[in-house]
Amino acid sequence: ARVEGAVTGRDMLAVLEAVHADARWADGFDFICDCTGVRGHEVSPPDTRPVVLEAARGGSGADVIVMSPADDDGHLAEMPSVYSRRLGKRVVACATVDEGLAALGRGALPAPLARGQGAGR
Repeated sequence: ARVEGAVTGRDMLAVLEAVHADARWADGFDFICDCTGVRGHEVSPPDTRPVVLEAARGGSGADVIVMSPADDDGHLAEMPSVYSRRLGKRVVACATVDEGLAALGRGALPAPLARGQGAGR
């Protein structure tokens, strides 16, 4: 998924819900969320719990958060990562999509996503 602009906790939750509701989604799939286009966050600590619970509902695959340049200290990406790990999810926060792909053991995005046709919000 790709998210851009000013993002709220509800936006993050909506992206995960849309991905998990897709008929092509299956337990064990990895998920990568490219947040490099995010220019502002409006996410409070109470917003984190529903996002983390939805991420855990997505199954046993790994989740990668490609951090936003607006997240200078990395705390916004790390907070859901820590909570998700407590629920047994493998979550990695990375600075670039290439680092995220490497963390998943993949060399490239699938062709439709690499062309910018992936899920976005």
